[in-house]
Amino acid sequence: MKFNNKLNLVEYLQVVNEIANEFFDMNTYEYTPQVGEMYAVCAYFNHCVELEDTDEIKTHPIVDIMDMQQLYDNEEFMKHYNDAIYNYNIGTSLLFGNAYDQAQDIVEYKKSDANAFATAISTGMDAILKSFRESFSDEDITRFTDIAKQIKDGKLSSEAIVEAYGNSERFKEKTEELNASSEPPVIPFPQKK
Repeated sequence: MKFNNKLNLVEYLQVVNEIANEFFDMNTYEYTPQVGEMYAVCAYFNHCVELEDTDEIKTHPIVDIMDMQQLYDNEEFMKHYNDAIYNYNIGTSLLFGNAYDQAQDIVEYKKSDANAFATAISTGMDAILKSFRESFSDEDITRFTDIAKQIKDGKLSSEAIVEAYGNSERFKEKTEELNASSEPPVIPFPQKK
């Protein structure tokens, strides 16, 4: 293996963001340090290592988490990784260690209570809106908006909705179905525990 801890500008920015993002679950925004640390090892391998023909590891870059075990089992690789994040010249150079440190700064910022709460709310709202957009067509959303506007303007009330349903064909059909049924509907009582 050949090791090069220097990154170019684009790689540096990419590594910082990728490592920082992997410390948080994409769906729940829960803090997941075990995943973040594994991803940092993977990012180091993918960005700072060049394989040679004689290496036992043949997969590069690693994209499947199951391939990570071979990195942890390789003493030479793990020594270089640890040196890269613990024994480097702190500064503004584009070294992997600096990228890792800056990713940790972002993680700490996101973990703080106020920021975590705001981000969780924002992420939750994004998920709700995405789910809403996937569940309803543009036409449905336009109808909901129109109904909400009518309610707000006082043009639509619960009494008006009940009256409209009472005059609808669906109400007449359901009433006829109930009347045609030979058995009365059974409504069970809640059972005592």
